[in-house]
Amino acid sequence: GHVTTRAQHVPCSGGCDVHHRRAASREAVLQPTPTGEVGDRGDSVSSVCTFVSMAETENQLATAFTAKLAGLNTTSQSIETLSHWCVFHRKRAKALTPTWQQQLRAAPGKRKLNFLYLANDVMQNSRKKGMEWIDAFWPIMGWSLKHTLRNTGDDKVARSCAKLVEVWQERKLFGSRSLDGWLDSSGADDAVV
Repeated sequence: GHVTTRAQHVPCSGGCDVHHRRAASREAVLQPTPTGEVGDRGDSVSSVCTFVSMAETENQLATAFTAKLAGLNTTSQSIETLSHWCVFHRKRAKALTPTWQQQLRAAPGKRKLNFLYLANDVMQNSRKKGMEWIDAFWPIMGWSLKHTLRNTGDDKVARSCAKLVEVWQERKLFGSRSLDGWLDSSGADDAVV
C-alpha cells in the first residue's frame, strides 16, 4: 500500500531531478521503502530532500492571496478572476478567510465593497462544489457588512449591502441561518472576530 500526505517539495541541492520535476506539485504520493520508511517514489526519507509542512504551504497561499486582494478592483473581470482562484483553493477556505478579513479591515472605504462582491461571487460559485467557503465566511460576514457600512457612510454602499443580504436570503446561501442585524451599522464595536 501507499500513504498519501499533503506536502510541498522544496528543491534540494542534491541533484534529484525526479523530485525537481515534481516540485510544483502540492501533493506527493509516499510509499514505504524496503526498510519501512516512507519516502517519495520509494526513496529513502533520509535523502537530502525536505518537505514543507502544511502550515508553511498555507502561509504561502495566504501571502499569495494577500497580493491578489491588493489588486482587486470593481471590474467584474477582477472579481471573477480572483473568485475562480478562491474556488480552486476551496479546501483552504478556513485558512484564507482570516486573510480576507484582515485585508477588508485595512482597505480604504471605497474598496471595501469589492471584498463583499468577491465573497458573494466565491460563495455563489463554490457551493456547487462544496460548502467550504460558505462555512468559512458565515462567522465573519455579519461583522464584514457592519464594518463596511460603518466605514463608508455611503448610501450607494448601504443599498449594495442590502441587495447582497437580500440575495443571500432569497437563495438561502447560508441555509436557514438568520441574517438579522447584519445591516445594522450602529455600535462602536469593530473588533475582528
